[in-house]
Amino acid sequence: TMQVSYKNLLTTIEDMCSAYDVGLRTAFDPVSGLYTVTLYEGHLTSAIFSKEFENLTEQVYTHSARDYASVALVGGEGEGELRTMVTAGSGNGLDRYEVFVDAKALRSEDFGEEYAAALMQHGEFKLNDLQMARSFDATLHEYGNLRYKEDFDLGDIVTVAANRWGVTMQTRIAEIEETYDSEGRHID
Repeated sequence: TMQVSYKNLLTTIEDMCSAYDVGLRTAFDPVSGLYTVTLYEGHLTSAIFSKEFENLTEQVYTHSARDYASVALVGGEGEGELRTMVTAGSGNGLDRYEVFVDAKALRSEDFGEEYAAALMQHGEFKLNDLQMARSFDATLHEYGNLRYKEDFDLGDIVTVAANRWGVTMQTRIAEIEETYDSEGRHID
């Protein structure tokens, strides 16, 4: 349950999809002039990407805790001690990184008995934006051992390894960029 006012709808839908590990595809049909929006979940694959396996030509690993939060204290309606407060997320001691989320715009009259759940969901969405950033950006070797659309696709969960950095992670393919130029097709 969510209420959105005066925000970009696509950004809001993308945030919701990201929070629940659901992908979003939009395809335009020039003949009919219509857009088709599809939600999908990727599949766990056995694909392993690594420069050591010679199926990547470039790879960049990023790990950042700059904006990380594990617990959101969400403040709804009211003032002072009468303010409705809920806590989303978990963490204790040194594992607890808190953030305050002002959700006064969410009104109990719009949600009724589901008001606390709506505040909690608002906090969960905020925590999703504040996760520890871990990502691999990679360029696929066109003639490597893995084939796009056969061994992996957008939304699939794959393993990415960088032995020289000692990093191996399972991650969802969040974006695939196909580029065509005078040298042929490149997949990032």
